[in-house]
Amino acid sequence: VTSTSREGLALRGAKAGEYVVEVVRASGSGPVSGTVTVSVAGTKKQIPFTLDGQRRTLGVVTIGFKSKLVPVRGWGWR
Repeated sequence: VTSTSREGLALRGAKAGEYVVEVVRASGSGPVSGTVTVSVAGTKKQIPFTLDGQRRTLGVVTIGFKSKLVPVRGWGWR
């Protein structure tokens, strides 16, 4: 990311499991506020935060997959 005002991260093809969402400061001090937007499988959630120390855990994202059997139209057994 080359922006000085925002950052981004994408996980394509992420495996099922739990992912911890954290904000971490590399350097500096004093409170910093912002919003993290998490988008998973078409669901979007904005999480406001204030970072006073070096690290803040914002939450855990759980990704799971569910199988679904769907009939195919216009195709039959031969």
